[in-house]
Amino acid sequence: MASSTTPTPTLTILIPTFDRPHEVNGRLSEIEALWGGAAIVHVQVNPGKHSAAEIDRSLFSGPLTVQENPSNIGFVGNIVVGIQNIATEWFWILGDDDILVPEARARIEEAMRLCDESAANAAVFNHWHRSPFGSSVVCRDLKTFCRATAFGDALFISGTIWRTGYFRQYLQDFVEYSYCWTSHVLPHVISVTGGSASVLVSSDRLIDYRAVHRWSRLELVDRSLVFFEHPAVRSNRGEVLAFMWPAIGWSLGEALGQVRRREVAVGDFVRVYFKHLRNLVRYRPSLLFARDGILALPVKWLLGKGR
Repeated sequence: MASSTTPTPTLTILIPTFDRPHEVNGRLSEIEALWGGAAIVHVQVNPGKHSAAEIDRSLFSGPLTVQENPSNIGFVGNIVVGIQNIATEWFWILGDDDILVPEARARIEEAMRLCDESAANAAVFNHWHRSPFGSSVVCRDLKTFCRATAFGDALFISGTIWRTGYFRQYLQDFVEYSYCWTSHVLPHVISVTGGSASVLVSSDRLIDYRAVHRWSRLELVDRSLVFFEHPAVRSNRGEVLAFMWPAIGWSLGEALGQVRRREVAVGDFVRVYFKHLRNLVRYRPSLLFARDGILALPVKWLLGKGR
């Protein structure tokens, strides 16, 4: 029986993983150093060349479960299964290769306190964006949310903590829109658009982010177009497009560099480029002529400045 002086953990750290047990061991050591037994950790494993037996349970002294799927069910499926094992009020999806900063626990606990005061159901932590609102702001409308954070920060799955029940409300959207690789941003957009809930945005980071890209940048910006088909996004395409554009434009610039290095086919780039060009013409034409706008990209490429 737990001591009456020991607080009941209110946070579960969910680590979905595939074939990186040594990375998981690193995260367990970091969580132990910051939380000890004051958090719960659940590791959900997609099987591969490595075994869940390589995860060292002795590295974490608190409540820890490690569950391996019978077969590889993909990243989204792994999260969905993992969520079924969470009983705490809050949870955090932590990437297995995302290194915690020493202040992570204090920042998360402060965010949970502020969310309780404001009835916010999630907290987004900025890792790059400089918010004009200072250290934190409660967002109750789409305009404030889009100013307080950036799509690249909201896109970072390790950068949000969730009330468990709140995230489960949007589990169907999370799965149905998972093809766009941005479906975990949908609950925020739906909530602040419809006024059903608020989202806290903090200017503090949780992770010492390493710029490791394991996916095609061009494929990411291609799939992100699915995001616009959700009703909450469709009715606010101009605002959401402006919110997404810095990340999309940067990714297209990176893809241009890949074209130059012959890592991406010219035809594939042109196809995706014109999809986004049509969107900008229809919903946010002011972005056409920005310095980092879509019309500037091919000019930079011709001048040899493609990333």
